[in-house]
Amino acid sequence: MNITDSDKEKIKAIIETAEAKTSGEFVPVILKSSDQYAAAHYRLALILSGFMATATYYFLDMTDPIILIWASLAGLLLGYLLCFIPTVKKVFITQDEIAEETYQRALQAYFELGITNTKRRTGVMIFLSLMERRVFILADAGINQVVGENYWDQQVSTLVNSIKQNDFITGMETVIGQIGEKLKENFPITDDDTNELTDQLITD
Repeated sequence: MNITDSDKEKIKAIIETAEAKTSGEFVPVILKSSDQYAAAHYRLALILSGFMATATYYFLDMTDPIILIWASLAGLLLGYLLCFIPTVKKVFITQDEIAEETYQRALQAYFELGITNTKRRTGVMIFLSLMERRVFILADAGINQVVGENYWDQQVSTLVNSIKQNDFITGMETVIGQIGEKLKENFPITDDDTNELTDQLITD
């Protein structure tokens, strides 16, 4: 997914429209990936190292130890470098690793961006990690007290479906709009309301 400057402006406008009705605060975050996943590089490096050495020995009929060592080293380097390609890297990452790293990165962003610092505890972070195709919506305590147990899962599902249809902006507009309407019921805009969190899309 390529996020353009135009997309950023559209998202900012969507947030400003929603925040005009509620004291809730929205912060969107889109990252290319949540972690470097170094283990994936080492896994593929070891696999290709063994393959190159074996292929050199059996298929090229080269038995010189020095040649085998160089073949092994070439496999290590090739495997390590290939994992910089996201589609290759994903093959060598476990689902448990993805689940752990994306959630940890979302929590890190949640606190780094000060989502918990609003006066009425009404911050909402919409977090996307593109390589892993993971979406989290994390809200502060004030909001979680007034929404249903499965409310955030429903909103995540709506956004994920829009992303699958290559209509990310519409998904963001729908989700932020729906959350904004929900918050308006319990956290309507007040005369002394101030914009406490950034409306800008956070990217890496």
